Amino acid sequence: MNPELAVEERLRRLEYQVRRARMWSVAMSVALGAVVFASMQAPQAKQFDADLVRVRRIELIDASGAVRGSLGLERELGEEAIALELLAAPGSGTKAILWASSTAGLSLKHESMQGSLELVAEDRSAMLTVNSGNSPKTEGGWSRLRSQDGDTWLDMVHTATEEPYEGWFEYKSARVRLSPDEGLEQFGH
Repeated sequence: MNPELAVEERLRRLEYQVRRARMWSVAMSVALGAVVFASMQAPQAKQFDADLVRVRRIELIDASGAVRGSLGLERELGEEAIALELLAAPGSGTKAILWASSTAGLSLKHESMQGSLELVAEDRSAMLTVNSGNSPKTEGGWSRLRSQDGDTWLDMVHTATEEPYEGWFEYKSARVRLSPDEGLEQFGH
């Protein structure tokens, strides 16, 4: 075979291989770009695994972004307490709150527009309050069973619209108190 023809044949094959390699490199570049773009658009994992997570507060939100619950440190009666707060549907006024601290004890409260229930357990003291309004200060009756330092009594009030005085548990409104030691007593109006 003629050396010039052999060189020309080799050049033709080499040009064909270069064109083919160029076509594959363009195709691979496009494919790689598509993979990178798709990975950036993919949804991120919704699961989180960790041995330790340190936060001050966690809020739970519903699909619309409204806060429906929280867990964190709260300042209650001058001290820090762990608080768990659960809220019903926005605008309903219904919520449940649990506070726990090393010195003030435990408090569980459920509030709604129809009434409230509160349970408090402290050092040498416990109290259960049931209210037919949304707070002890609103129109409506409430009852409170309390035990403190070995004494137990039950207070019942028809209306409690005035502000408390001399502490949270004393109201100016008329009330009835039942205790094992004193029997039935009536206070106020």
